[in-house]
Amino acid sequence: MEFPREISEMYKRGIGGPALDLGTGSGENVKRIISAGRKRLVVGLDVDAKAMKQILEMGAEAVQAASEYLPFRDGSFALVASTYSFHHFDDRRAAVQEIRRVLKPLGFAFIVDWLPESPGLAHHTEEHLKQCMFDTLSAFRDMFDRFHMTVREEIYMVFVEKEER
Repeated sequence: MEFPREISEMYKRGIGGPALDLGTGSGENVKRIISAGRKRLVVGLDVDAKAMKQILEMGAEAVQAASEYLPFRDGSFALVASTYSFHHFDDRRAAVQEIRRVLKPLGFAFIVDWLPESPGLAHHTEEHLKQCMFDTLSAFRDMFDRFHMTVREEIYMVFVEKEER
């Protein structure tokens, strides 16, 4: 498994099936997924009802739900992504379990989040972000054999691929 250098490269790799964006917020990541040439279903999921209208206006499906309890069938998505949201999830291990469950065999997940020492995040303590990063990385390592992590500037990225059955 080769780790893509750019987010857009990563999204182009998963063009063969539906995509799910967890903690979609304003929908910036949904825009990136769509602009990467995805012709299949793109779903933006968030607990905040305000995000749903923006997602629908982009031409994606919108689902209001928590990432720890995904309302989708097993193996529904070729791609699951989340950018700058994992530190908001109450139970990151449950969210990773749900990602694994809804991914198709050979599907992949891509997570981006802040490093504990990232400047300008006054509303999150360094200790909170450190614990979130530890929980997230531990869960992904435990649940996926094909795991890659990289650090760039103020963020860390996790790329995982679900093995074949």
